[in-house]
Amino acid sequence: MNIIVVDDEKIVMEDLAETVRSLRPDDEINTFTRADEALAYCIGHHVDVAFLDIQMPEMDGLTLAEKIIGKDGDKKNDRKTNIIFVTAYNQYATDAFDMYASGYLLKPTSAQNVRKSLENLRYPVEKESPVIEIRCFGKFEVFCNGFPISFKNIRTKELFAYLVNANGTSCSNGEILGVLWEGQSVTDSVKSQLRNLVADMRGTFSELGCDDVIVKKRNRMAVNRSVVSCDYFDYMDGKEEGLSKFMGEYMEQFSWAEDNVIKAPEISRVFR
Repeated sequence: MNIIVVDDEKIVMEDLAETVRSLRPDDEINTFTRADEALAYCIGHHVDVAFLDIQMPEMDGLTLAEKIIGKDGDKKNDRKTNIIFVTAYNQYATDAFDMYASGYLLKPTSAQNVRKSLENLRYPVEKESPVIEIRCFGKFEVFCNGFPISFKNIRTKELFAYLVNANGTSCSNGEILGVLWEGQSVTDSVKSQLRNLVADMRGTFSELGCDDVIVKKRNRMAVNRSVVSCDYFDYMDGKEEGLSKFMGEYMEQFSWAEDNVIKAPEISRVFR
C-alpha cells in the first residue's frame, strides 16, 4: 500500500509514521507537515490510505480530505483513497463520517487503534501480485519485482533453472535426479537432497506470495508459464522481444544447458 501521514506537528507526525511502519513494514509511507505538499503528492500518485490531522494551518484536514477524494474536482480517482482522521478533538467526528472516512483516531494514538483502522478500511486495498522475471540468456537469474531472488540452498537455483528449461513441461523426480546428480548413484541421501531443494524452492516462492509459480504433483513438477515473465519462454513462442534478446548464450553456468537452445526449431531458423 501507499500510505501518507500528514500533521503540522513534526514530532507527532513522526511518531504516527513510526507506528504505521511497525505495522506495515513492506508498505510505502510518505510524511508531510504541510497540507499543500501532501495534496501535490496525491495529485501525482495514488494513495491507498491517508492519515490526516484535522487542525492544521492554511488548509485543515477536512478540506485536504475533500481535495484528495476529488470532491472539488482537483483529483479524479479510479481507485478510492481511505481517509483516517487523527485529531485531539472529537467534535469533528460527524463531519469526518459524512465524508465516509475509514477511521477517526483521537490523539494520542495507540498502535492497537492504528492497526484496527488499517484492518477495517472502507475501501479494501487489493494486493498486487509480485512480478517474477526469469532471465535465461547469458547467466540464469530470477527476480521478484526487480530484486534478485536468493534461495537458501545454492543448488535450488539450478533445480528451478532445469524446470524453466523444460518450458512448462512436467519433469519427473527421476529425470531431475539423472541430470542434476549425473553419474551418481541415486541413494536415499541423494533423494533427500532433492526433497530439500524442492522444499526450499517452493518455500521461497511462497514467502514472496507466489505459490502458483511451481505446479507440483506426485513425483513430478513444472513451472507455471502463465504467471512468470521469461525471455526463453518468449523466444520459444516466437515473440520478437525474446528473439531479439538471444545472443547465443543460454544458462551458461549450467553444463547440462549447453547447446540446448539451438535445438529449438525457431532458433535454428534464426541463426543459420
